[in-house]
Amino acid sequence: MSFPLNPLRIGTPDDIADAQRAASAFIDTNNDAPSPYIVYGMPDVYDHWRQAGHDFVTGVLLHAAYTNRDAEASLAFINGDPLKITDNIRRMGLTNHDPEQRYGWVTEQGQATSVHPEVARAITQILDRPTSQLQSVLCSIRTHFLYHGFRI
Repeated sequence: MSFPLNPLRIGTPDDIADAQRAASAFIDTNNDAPSPYIVYGMPDVYDHWRQAGHDFVTGVLLHAAYTNRDAEASLAFINGDPLKITDNIRRMGLTNHDPEQRYGWVTEQGQATSVHPEVARAITQILDRPTSQLQSVLCSIRTHFLYHGFRI
């Protein structure tokens, strides 16, 4: 089974929405599937990990689409050595997704960039987490992908 990267309209204002739809095919953010972690009287904490995983997968799908890489290969590192995972995530954030800067992307500070802004946001968001939370997000992603028959 392969990721649906073909519907991503790269270089258009719709690329993020397309990547979010593709991520939603694998990580349910509508709470359609019951969480095994519900504690009566408390919010479903699993929803937090599910949404964080969805946001990160959206960034990875965009990274894969803009670099013409296989999406499954782009996500494979999450099963690797925990000490190398953050290095791989940082490397993704240094990738030139638009070397000629024809898309006019800018950083949050307004500087021109060749890194897709949504990829940069997803990377910042996940790397700003403590290691234990990062591992929880990655575990959530692995769980959803295995459920759908993907081997990452």
